[in-house]
Amino acid sequence: MAIDPTLKAGIESDLRKYKRWKARIKEIDDLLADVSIGSGTSDQPVGHSGKINDPTFEMTINRSRLAQERAYLLRRVSRVENALSAMNDEQRQLVRLWYFEEKDRKYIEAEMGIVKNTFYRIKESALEIYAEVAGLISLVR
Repeated sequence: MAIDPTLKAGIESDLRKYKRWKARIKEIDDLLADVSIGSGTSDQPVGHSGKINDPTFEMTINRSRLAQERAYLLRRVSRVENALSAMNDEQRQLVRLWYFEEKDRKYIEAEMGIVKNTFYRIKESALEIYAEVAGLISLVR
């Protein structure tokens, strides 16, 4: 079954971003661990713009934004990891080498002991599994 090209591009984008997402989650965790929130935000001064001029308030807003970003990234990472767990070893290895480690196709073919047609067959089947696990398509087998 061929995947819609737009859907395929989105899946491949997710796979390429996976490492960056994981790194950003760690960065957010570090930022959240470093930030301590003071207590008491009542009767805060209001500036000329009508906004609250309180560093604690700003810190709380920043923590909230970081927590939202972290939750979003965790969902994306989880989707990739769920798809990887549904793939067979050959598909996982190809995805790891091609998308995560950004190795050349010929390198992967030599590493896996496969030919060009097999490379593309394995890659397509891995993308189909991702799409199915992510609920993007339904494969009838």
